[in-house]
Amino acid sequence: MIILLISLTITLSLALSLAFIVRHIAIQKGKDPAAWYLYGVVLFPIAFLHILLIDKDNPNSHNSTMLSSRDIISANNNNMPIQIASPLRLDDYEIYKNGETKLAFNNYTAKDIKAIKINLKAKNIFGESIIFNGKDVLKLILENPDISPNPPFESDHFIYNVKFPNSLSSKNIFILHLENDQIRNLEIIVTEIIYTDNSITKIEDYSTIEQPQLTEIIYSDPLNINRINKINKILHEKGVKSSTYLPIFSDKFWVCSCGCINPKTAKNCLNCSASKEIIKKNVKPEVIENIEFQVIEEYNRIQEKRKKLLKKVLKKILTKIKVLKKY
Repeated sequence: MIILLISLTITLSLALSLAFIVRHIAIQKGKDPAAWYLYGVVLFPIAFLHILLIDKDNPNSHNSTMLSSRDIISANNNNMPIQIASPLRLDDYEIYKNGETKLAFNNYTAKDIKAIKINLKAKNIFGESIIFNGKDVLKLILENPDISPNPPFESDHFIYNVKFPNSLSSKNIFILHLENDQIRNLEIIVTEIIYTDNSITKIEDYSTIEQPQLTEIIYSDPLNINRINKINKILHEKGVKSSTYLPIFSDKFWVCSCGCINPKTAKNCLNCSASKEIIKKNVKPEVIENIEFQVIEEYNRIQEKRKKLLKKVLKKILTKIKVLKKY
């Protein structure tokens, strides 16, 4: 009976831990996290595949014609230059056959945005600049009364390295029609932002950087979710909100362990709000290796205690069986 209870406890703990994966993906896709967590506890393999296959909820689907991936003629390949001085950054874009272009932004401010000014550059399939009215830069004012701040960053200390597809289905989207069917590549520079409270931010620095190459943190046993959960929890207690990537520090910018690129002067990450100094101090291979070693040692101590307890329980059971046989 005791062995059965121990087995049930381990199974339940594993189910509860794995269900967090389903819950986290559900949050990213705008689904009910509680319902999907319960679904994951009961039927993890099916729930996991289900949530991966379904699309993100699209609050703004009424703003645009229903378009499928077959209508896309060009999309962001994640190699866009990054305007690090801007608190509003282009995250993704799609150009459709009907001339419609969707621009999805990350709003790292604490305010709702109602309009922005941008400088837009476009290139054709050969990488040649598209000319608009004799100029290679098109200046536009884009309006959308629903560009809200990014949702509060949810710590991922209970999960490691699950990839979530960037989607154009979020509400932080501007839609425009560029009447040129040769456009295949876009570069967007934000020059001015007006918020719903009518305050204005003018961005003087138009310089950009190339997307830096990020290095994922690799643990000795990447399939041991429980161990990684404990490592990430320890890092979280130190102030690290996400431990997905090794941070980068340069003379122009720094990259947080959550993957967000920040201006050099930013003391806290724009995305997860983690302190630059805490990230610099704690998210290093040698620190993570030391934490992992401590977690493994603690796990081995617990396992040894369980083995001793189990031996005692079995010994008592065998003793009782021998006594009963006498009768």
